[in-house]
Amino acid sequence: MYLISLYFDEGTNKKIQLYMEQIAQRTGNMEMIDGKVPPHITLSAFDMAEEEKAIAGFTAMEQEFEKGQIFWCSVGCFCHIQFICHRF
Repeated sequence: MYLISLYFDEGTNKKIQLYMEQIAQRTGNMEMIDGKVPPHITLSAFDMAEEEKAIAGFTAMEQEFEKGQIFWCSVGCFCHIQFICHRF
């Protein structure tokens, strides 16, 4: 499986990780904590049998992406977050 994900700066990462740990303790769902899954936003997930084709596709697209910052006012703007919102 291949994933395209966004990761957070250190300060945001620490805050979200704390939320994840608190939610895990309250719900008993330790899946993300036990799996050491870092806070992230997955933009795309897909399977591709041939690794070389996946790498070629990523390489061809990489020039289209820009490094930068994204600002969200709250976690609540993501109504389909599977861990933070739906597992309360």
